[in-house]
Amino acid sequence: MDFTAYAFGEFAGGLLGVVFLTALWSLVIRRFLQPPALVYVANLLSLLTATIVGGYGLANGASPNFAYSFGMYAVPQIIVFTALLWRQRASGKARPLDYAIDTQLLRTTGDTSSVPTVEIDVNEIPDRQTNHGETLHVQTKRPRRSNFFAQYWRGEFSLGASYWGVNFLVYLAILALVGTLTALFSPEDGFEPVSIFWFTSLLSAGIAAVVVWQVVGLWRAAQRHADRQRKAGKSVFWAGAAQLMAVLSVLQIVGTFSQNTAPQISEMYRIAFKDDPDLPPNELKLLSGGTELSLFGGIKYGLSRDVERLLKAAPDVSVIHLNSSGGRIAEANKLFKLIKERAIDTYVSNECSSACTLVFAAGSHRWLSDAAKLGYHGLSFPGLTEQERRAATEEWAAMYRAAGLDGTFITKALAVSQETMWYPTSDELMQAKAITDIDRGEKFGSSGHEIVPSLASIEHDMRASSEVIDALQDAAPDVAHKIYRSVRVGIMAGQSKDQLRQSVSGFVASAVFANFLRADDETLAEYATLLSKQYLSLLTRDPALCFQYAALGANADVIKALPSDIIEMEEQLNARILRAGGGRPAPKLEENQAAWAIISETMTQEQAALLAMEPGQVPAAGYDQYCKGTIAMFKGISSFGTSQAAMIMRQVFSTK
Repeated sequence: MDFTAYAFGEFAGGLLGVVFLTALWSLVIRRFLQPPALVYVANLLSLLTATIVGGYGLANGASPNFAYSFGMYAVPQIIVFTALLWRQRASGKARPLDYAIDTQLLRTTGDTSSVPTVEIDVNEIPDRQTNHGETLHVQTKRPRRSNFFAQYWRGEFSLGASYWGVNFLVYLAILALVGTLTALFSPEDGFEPVSIFWFTSLLSAGIAAVVVWQVVGLWRAAQRHADRQRKAGKSVFWAGAAQLMAVLSVLQIVGTFSQNTAPQISEMYRIAFKDDPDLPPNELKLLSGGTELSLFGGIKYGLSRDVERLLKAAPDVSVIHLNSSGGRIAEANKLFKLIKERAIDTYVSNECSSACTLVFAAGSHRWLSDAAKLGYHGLSFPGLTEQERRAATEEWAAMYRAAGLDGTFITKALAVSQETMWYPTSDELMQAKAITDIDRGEKFGSSGHEIVPSLASIEHDMRASSEVIDALQDAAPDVAHKIYRSVRVGIMAGQSKDQLRQSVSGFVASAVFANFLRADDETLAEYATLLSKQYLSLLTRDPALCFQYAALGANADVIKALPSDIIEMEEQLNARILRAGGGRPAPKLEENQAAWAIISETMTQEQAALLAMEPGQVPAAGYDQYCKGTIAMFKGISSFGTSQAAMIMRQVFSTK
C-alpha cells in the first residue's frame, strides 16, 4: 500500500474517532459544565478515551501500545479542539443592550433624537447626570468574555499572583504532567521509536506553548506593576527581577531542549524514518535444515519482530547465531526476552559486541567459537543526562545479572567508554559465566557473514585471515577461485566450519604437494621437523588419529586435534612452498642410501615392517608402532644437515 494513502487513512480514521468521542462526551457532561469549560473537558476526555481504546486495539502480545495511540490521536484532537473553540467564540458575540433612561428633555412624543448616545463598556459607565441635570441616553455593549487563561495572557493579574501563584504552580504542573504522561504512555512492550518520536515531539510542542503563555503573561504583569510603581514613585525592583527570572527560565528551557530533548527527537526520527543509517543492515537465515538461525548485522528497530516471525515459522530452531557489532539496547532487550522465553542456545562464530552481548547472554547454553570474540562497553544515547545514563546502565546490568553473569565482570564491562571496546579472553568469559562452552567448528552451521556472500567478499576475507590462501591466490589463482566457489556453495548450504575447512584443506594440500619439490632446502628441512611434531602430538592424543594422518592424510578430526602453534607453523611453511618459484631438482638416490641406513637404525624391526605395509593391511593394534616408526623417520631426516634433509624429503614426496 502507498505510504501516503495509508497515512491519510490513519489520519482520517483518527479524526472521525475523536469527533465522535468529543460529541459523546459533550452530551454526557453538558448538564454539569458550560462553555468554555465544556470544550476543554470534553476534548481532554476524548483524547484520553481514544488513547486507551486505541492502545488496547493496537496491542502487541499482551502489552497495549499507548504511546503510539496517543501520537495518532493527538493531532486530530487538536484540530477538533481548535474548530470547537473557534465556533464557540464566533457564536458568543454579545448583542448591544439599550438602556433608555428618562430625562427632563424627553418630550411626550418620545422623540429622543436630540439625546446624546454613547457606546461604552458597562464596567466604565460614567455619571448619569450632566451639568444641566440632564440624564444621558446610554447605549452599552456587553463586556467581552474572558477566562483565566486570557486574563493571565494579558497580564491582568498582580505580579505576586502571576509569579508565585501561576508561574510557579504551572512549572510544577508541567513537571508532574511530563512524569505522569511518560509513565502512562510508555509502551510496556519496549522500544517503539515511531511512537516515542511523536509523543516526545507533541509533548515538547505543548510544553513550548505553555511556556510562551506563562512567560508572556508574567512579563506583561511585571510591566503593569512597574508602570503603577513609577506613577506612585515607588521602586520597580521586583518587576525587573521577575522579568529577569523569566529570561533566565527561557534560557534554561532552551538549553535543556537543545542539549537533551532535541538530540533525542533527532535520533528517534533517524531510527523511525531513516532506518537507523548509522547501523549496518541485518540479515536472517535458517541453517542446518531449519534447526539454527543466523543473525548477521546491526540490531535495529524491528529486528525482534522479524526474529519472532521466523521462529514461529521454524519451531525447530534451537540455537541462534549472533554476529553483530551491536545496535539499540532497547531492541536487544526485546531479543533477550524472546530468546529467554523460548530457551534457545546462543552461538558466536565471529564477533558479538556492544548490545549484541546482551542478546548472547540470554542463551540457555552460550557457545563461543574458538576464533570468535565478545566485545563490551558502556551505554550511550544522544541527549541522555547523567542520571538517565546511570539508570539505563543499571537496567542493562540487571539483565546481565538475570542471565547469571558475575557482578564484578558486569561492572567492569559497562564501565568501558563508548568510544572503546573490551574483548575479554575466553578464560575470563568462562570464569564470569558469560560463556558456557567453546566450539572448535564442528557443532554448528557456518555463519558470521552475509546470507549470500559474493566471491569477492569471500576472497577478501580468506586472504586476510589465511597466509596460505593469500599465497595460493598468487601461485595458482585458478585453484584459489575453486576454493572461493566451494566455500560460497557451502555457506549457502549451511555447512559447518569443519566441513568448509575440510573442503578447503583438500584444495590446499593438492596445491602444496604439486609445488613441494620446488621449495628451497631450508623450507623442506623445517617441514621434516614439522611432521615429526604433528605425529608426536597426535600419538599423545590418540594413536588412531596419528595413523590416520600418517597413512591416509588429514581430516577434520586430525586438524582439530593439532595444537594451534603447530597449525600456525604448517600455515607458514605451506605459504613458503606455494610461493617457491625454483626448479625441481631430482633427488640423488645414491647419496641418500647412507642416510636411510642411519634412519632405519632408529626404528625397531616391527616399526619398519609396519611402514612397509599398505595402510589397509595395518591392524589396529599396530597403529601405535606405525606412528612411532613414522616419528622416528622424520626425526632422523631432520637430524641431518639442511641440504641432506631436503634431498631426502624430495625423495619421500616424489614417490607419493
